[in-house]
Amino acid sequence: MSKLSGLLGKVSIQNTLKSLVSDSKTISGTELQNDWFPKISCEVFISHSRADKELAEKLAHFLYANFSLSSFIDSWVWQESTSLQKIIDDKYCVLKEADDQSGKTYDYDKRNASTSHVHMILNTALHKMIDKTECLIFLNTPNSVPAFNPGEQTYSPWIYSELEFARMVRRTNPQRHKEAGLNEKIASNVRVEPPILHDLDLSSFTELTSDSLTEWKNTCGNSDISSSLHALDSLYKLYPPS
Repeated sequence: MSKLSGLLGKVSIQNTLKSLVSDSKTISGTELQNDWFPKISCEVFISHSRADKELAEKLAHFLYANFSLSSFIDSWVWQESTSLQKIIDDKYCVLKEADDQSGKTYDYDKRNASTSHVHMILNTALHKMIDKTECLIFLNTPNSVPAFNPGEQTYSPWIYSELEFARMVRRTNPQRHKEAGLNEKIASNVRVEPPILHDLDLSSFTELTSDSLTEWKNTCGNSDISSSLHALDSLYKLYPPS
């Protein structure tokens, strides 16, 4: 619990965002992106619908409690992107302040431009995080993939981007494999939004169910399994990459 809370705390960087925007006439997109994940090191990236945030957090707790695997939950930074968007819009995009304290009116074109910048920074940062983690797990639920077309399309542009990048990202062996002279492939199984559907290709992902997680947990607790075997290596042996 404390491990996950600590990671969430590191992702909460509103003060840093405000200082970068502050009174300057220009904003460094590079600095914003570099500060998005301050010194976060995780082994598992959990891709999921925002509607499944609680399920994703339960999975993260399960992985840490049973395998000491730390997880990155992408909806944590979705929340931060909203904060960043608000900070930028309030500084650069306000058309006029409402006299009755009911709110602000924002310039439509400026707001579209600021959204493009924030989403590009966020998307790039998420891709870098996927590249840094060893394993990506995608929560394939009706909130992520519509029940009428399971496994083929999603309304979420974020899920589409994450899974497409995960298919193309470089595959590297963990340091423990290099040290042991191993050469195993690494893979994992990996609404809402406006009615725009994005095609998904899940053919390179290995399917995991709740029964799979239970088997994985039981296998790691089996005395016949070497205690030196990394938890993710145990998963890869049980469910070889597609």
